[in-house]
Amino acid sequence: MDRLLRTLFSEDWIVKTGVGGMLTAGSIVAGLYSFMCIPIVAALWALMVGYCLRCMRYKLMNPDCKLPDWGDWGDLFLSGITWVALQSIMWIFVGAIAFGITTLCSAYSIGAKNPVESHIDVIAGCLIIGAVTLFFSLVSSYLMVNFAKEENTGAGVAFRKVFKRIAAEPQKYIGAYFLSVGIQWASVIVPCITIVGVFLLPSAYFLGQVASASVLARTWSTTPELDAGGEQKKISSEKTS
Repeated sequence: MDRLLRTLFSEDWIVKTGVGGMLTAGSIVAGLYSFMCIPIVAALWALMVGYCLRCMRYKLMNPDCKLPDWGDWGDLFLSGITWVALQSIMWIFVGAIAFGITTLCSAYSIGAKNPVESHIDVIAGCLIIGAVTLFFSLVSSYLMVNFAKEENTGAGVAFRKVFKRIAAEPQKYIGAYFLSVGIQWASVIVPCITIVGVFLLPSAYFLGQVASASVLARTWSTTPELDAGGEQKKISSEKTS
């Protein structure tokens, strides 16, 4: 964690996170202003996601590198919008699963012989939906790292590769995932509990996203690559300043 903080808060980090904060604020304002501004929101969001992907790519090559510069906006937008599209498709699929589970549990609940069985069916349905959502969120986080590394659409849906990595070191990968989620929540909650901090919420939120991306990328980079048979092989990484 100490190394992560040193790389995040180095040199011109205020300017870099400030740019991300302005994009975040712009997307919020545009979304609240009018439904017709959705394309603008999507474009700004794609740029933010593209920057997080760039951060992951840099961290995979050199875990101790500083935050990357903003620039080559076309590349940021293209990579960001591609990942957003892949995620949208995946979460539509997850939503369909949740709808099916809800429908099934509702049917069992209606046909239950007593209120206790009805309540059990409802609780069971909620637990299953929560577990499915959490599982896909975990897998999605590391799919994003793989997508950032390989920079192609196939890497963003390489479920088998991610499953193998998590299965090889579940404690490390699951722990890093919950740490990244905690950082994201803290980046929103901490500014909100202070009056002054609320005005810095967009930048704090963006910094939380970057820190979260760095944690996931660092975890991925410390695990040797797996070959087709599931055996580990060495990673050759380039150094990025």
